[in-house]
Amino acid sequence: MTELENLRQEIDRLDTQIAKNIKMRLDIAALIGKYKKENNLEITDKTRETKVIEKFVNIAGKNTEQIITAIINVSKEQEK
Repeated sequence: MTELENLRQEIDRLDTQIAKNIKMRLDIAALIGKYKKENNLEITDKTRETKVIEKFVNIAGKNTEQIITAIINVSKEQEK
C-alpha cells in the first residue's frame, strides 16, 4: 500500500469515528429536547453554546468554529 493509500485509509477510519460520535450527540440532543419540553425550557442557551464553541476551538483549533457551529445547529433541530 502506498503512503497516500495509508493516509486515505486513516481518514476513512476517522470519518467513521466522527460520524458515530455525531450520531451519538444527536441522540443525546433529542433526549435533551424532550427534557426541555417537559420542563418548559428554551431550546437555545447562548451561554452554553458559547462555552461549547470555545472548548471545541481550544481543542481542535481556530479554523474549526464553523464545524461545531453547524453541529450545534443540527443538534438544536433534534431538540425540537
